[in-house]
Amino acid sequence: MQPKEGPGREATSFPLIRRLDKKTQQHLAATRAIDMRDWERVFEHLRSEPRAWRTRARMFLHATDALIAAYQPAVDRATDHAVSPKDQQPPSAEDLDTVLLQQVILFLQSVAIQNFLKCIAIANDPQRLLECHNLRELAERAGVQLDEHQLGLLDELSAIIRWNSRYPVPQRCNDYLPWDGLSKWIPGTLDLGILSELEQLLSIISKRCDEALDERQRGDGGG
Repeated sequence: MQPKEGPGREATSFPLIRRLDKKTQQHLAATRAIDMRDWERVFEHLRSEPRAWRTRARMFLHATDALIAAYQPAVDRATDHAVSPKDQQPPSAEDLDTVLLQQVILFLQSVAIQNFLKCIAIANDPQRLLECHNLRELAERAGVQLDEHQLGLLDELSAIIRWNSRYPVPQRCNDYLPWDGLSKWIPGTLDLGILSELEQLLSIISKRCDEALDERQRGDGGG
């Protein structure tokens, strides 16, 4: 159906959009075959290039830093009021909304760890393509040495990647049990101590990622 002209409508706006869209479609049709061959080459290169995975991990961490800059002051104000309610102003509605960013922060950090671990595994074996969201399994395949507490944290972060920071509930009720893993915390009220533990874990894994890339470069004769 053609849009009707009338008050508040620009008669030339819709034809202009259609003309641009037609040109775009013609361009795509003419270049589709070339683009597909180019994309296949890029795809094969990037999935076996460990630096691409490290770059993506760092991208998630940069986003995390920006969120923490907004998140931490709101948490501090809420905590100060909880400790001294008579002396401190109650947190604003905006502060309470900002505190919920912890779920997003944990998701981004978890996906960063996933990318770091895949970087390590691919640096060790470029043909090893890991289609896996289980961080404990990825760490074991990548040969990253962690203690049992840290591996348990990876289990909890795996649940964050699968659903806990993306959806209000898991796909099935039995995926979330009060006595199992991450479920020790009620969604939206995670123990703030986990953030400092996660920083330590990220430091260990990102350092191992850099080492794996250095080892690969030396093996390739680059140093």
